[in-house]
Amino acid sequence: MNPLRTPPVETADLYPGLVVQDNRVTGSITVGPTRLPIWAVIADLVNGGWDDVEHGYGPFLDRFDADDFAEFVFSLLNLRGEFARLLLALANVERLEGENESSERWWENRHMRRPVADLLRRCLDVVEGPAETFTMDDWVTRRSETADFLRQIDDWENQHIVEFTVNADRKVISYRRYVTCGDFIVFADGEPVSETVRL
Repeated sequence: MNPLRTPPVETADLYPGLVVQDNRVTGSITVGPTRLPIWAVIADLVNGGWDDVEHGYGPFLDRFDADDFAEFVFSLLNLRGEFARLLLALANVERLEGENESSERWWENRHMRRPVADLLRRCLDVVEGPAETFTMDDWVTRRSETADFLRQIDDWENQHIVEFTVNADRKVISYRRYVTCGDFIVFADGEPVSETVRL
């Protein structure tokens, strides 16, 4: 698992004046296409004010001044409800990772990533509407509707699908399938082994 895209991508259209590039400062948010990450100025800003920031990083700040920075921080911290909870959860796992001497990243740790994943799903419910899960029992009672959804999944006939989830826009966002080995389904303790695929 890795949050950095391969090949690297530069994204400059998410917030005015700020950029994310996967192989620039390890994918940090930077001031424009520079190597100045936003996090680098925080200590100077808090301890010495914007004058200290300008003294240390002046040449980089032509495109992102004190008013721009203030507006960015205000907009970030003005998130509410589930979005605010997600922001806090992300900040917390970054904090915990920094205190941990292990080389394991937080998204590689099941315990650390769980609250983030739960809140991401809640935020998706807000943005996309509540999801609905179909089992293959619905193939009998809702055959036409189920068939339309299954056709959204590549090669669904050969994937041993047992359930799938659709969002409010009626798009399949994930499905669960039995794990196969050749032509055989893998069993553990008498039960088929399954995996979830997110689209």
